[in-house]
Amino acid sequence: MCDKVKIDANPIMMGECMEAFKDGNVKEGRRLIKEFLQSIEDSGQDHCNCKEPCMYHGKCKECVLQHRGGMDHLPFCFRDMVNERIERLSALTEHSLKERI
Repeated sequence: MCDKVKIDANPIMMGECMEAFKDGNVKEGRRLIKEFLQSIEDSGQDHCNCKEPCMYHGKCKECVLQHRGGMDHLPFCFRDMVNERIERLSALTEHSLKERI
């Protein structure tokens, strides 16, 4: 078992990997993705950050598919990412959205 891997906002994925794709170096970008995924697998860590005990815990494909099928809400693991993006968009209007909600 290796050290715990930072999954959300992983520095390699956000830095080197994204830069490779932006530079048109798809091969390098895909290599970095494979390396990232392998490092998580090798670490043996529980990669699912959802606190809700369910039969889909750690089974990303099944979890995402059932959430998409229901079209009701996002899986727990997507919420921070989406909320951060909404917060940045809300800043464009001085967070005036909260006055309307």
